[in-house]
Amino acid sequence: MPHIKQALCDAAMVSENWKYSLRDLPELLDTVCAYYKRRFDVDGITPDQIMSFNGSQDGMGHMGLALLNDGDVVLLPDPCYPVFITGVKLGGGVPYYYHLTKEHNFLPNVKEIPDDVADKAKMMIVSLPANPVGSVGSPELYQEIVDFCNAHKILLIHDNAYSDIIFDGAVGHSIFNIPGAETCAVEFFSLSKSFNVTGARISFLVGRRDVIAACKSCAPRSISASSSRSRKPPLPL
Repeated sequence: MPHIKQALCDAAMVSENWKYSLRDLPELLDTVCAYYKRRFDVDGITPDQIMSFNGSQDGMGHMGLALLNDGDVVLLPDPCYPVFITGVKLGGGVPYYYHLTKEHNFLPNVKEIPDDVADKAKMMIVSLPANPVGSVGSPELYQEIVDFCNAHKILLIHDNAYSDIIFDGAVGHSIFNIPGAETCAVEFFSLSKSFNVTGARISFLVGRRDVIAACKSCAPRSISASSSRSRKPPLPL
């Protein structure tokens, strides 16, 4: 933490930094690419697959405005972090809750989601390791979720903020460790938990280029009442 504070202080003394922040710097995007390789052994992430947010909570809260139209169905865990629900409703989406139960170790069970609901769904939000229940997914579970989303042409949004806050020998993964995720998924990764800088509000959305482009076009600084109600084109899968 002291070296992070010192870097912030040093950067504040550079006059070049006192300008509008309209886009992510190349140095930041390149660092995220390198981190995904180092931390998760994920190859092939490029800068146009990355966008920063003021924390993953902020990003998740704005996803609906960027991607949803009124009436779009979104699969949400129950229980879940409240902003998942808020972000969906802000975008006019309709939640369908898949339940995290003791009988299934508080993990998503896509087999319990009816096919007619899955066929209507535009997005599915998954949080693993999960807040608030603390469950940790296995590679086999991740694969099952990815296969389900690809089969039903659902955009998978993985909240990976807690991948480094797990114990008892468990290992946190990226959704992009899973074959097929590159066609259906985006993932939030947050510095808040992994680097103990919660108040700094820095996170990244990583994954499909069309989703990143849509989020950039509807970034928080450019959202207005009119833009939030405009019709968004369907995302190809």
